Amino acid sequence: MHRSVLELHLMTDLCLMVILIILQKWIAIFTTYGAKVKIIYLEVPYEQLLSQNHHRDHKVPEKVIDKMIKRLEIPRFEEAHELEFLTEH
Repeated sequence: MHRSVLELHLMTDLCLMVILIILQKWIAIFTTYGAKVKIIYLEVPYEQLLSQNHHRDHKVPEKVIDKMIKRLEIPRFEEAHELEFLTEH
């Protein structure tokens, strides 16, 4: 089944919103019960990201990847007890 770029953009936006809502709810539940929250933020260079995407069976259009990067929200320290950044630059 082939999807238009517009459909992929809309699906991406919806998925990002759902993920953020779920993440925020889980963090709230965990902290309510006294759990310690650790967020690990992973990031690879843009060229590596495109290369990995190129080798996938179901590639994500580059325009969609670029849109997701522009909307990316880097975690804030107040969202967790511990925040670790793993980046390759």
